[in-house]
Amino acid sequence: MAREFWNGTGLGSVFPRNIEKVVALRLPLALVKLPRVTVPVIRRWLEDRCLRARVPNDQRNLMGCLVAYCGHGIAFIAKILGRGRSGDWQNSDDLHCFVAVFR
Repeated sequence: MAREFWNGTGLGSVFPRNIEKVVALRLPLALVKLPRVTVPVIRRWLEDRCLRARVPNDQRNLMGCLVAYCGHGIAFIAKILGRGRSGDWQNSDDLHCFVAVFR
């Protein structure tokens, strides 16, 4: 199944793989990175774009959230800070991909 997913992307033998690029090529899914992902933030983001979805009425902080409808989806991903090579905190694309794939 994984081989089938990567075939035709031109990225099958490239490491580390750019999951965002592959998602754009292979899936009906939009990845939206936000500085903070909470239920109210997702609700507001959807409302600002005139998209309707049933969203729980709570205040939870989330690492990510998937909203799907009629075969299409939006994956909301929290911009995560990680330690860079210098030891400083910075945006980490590796951690974004981890959330996108495993959450």
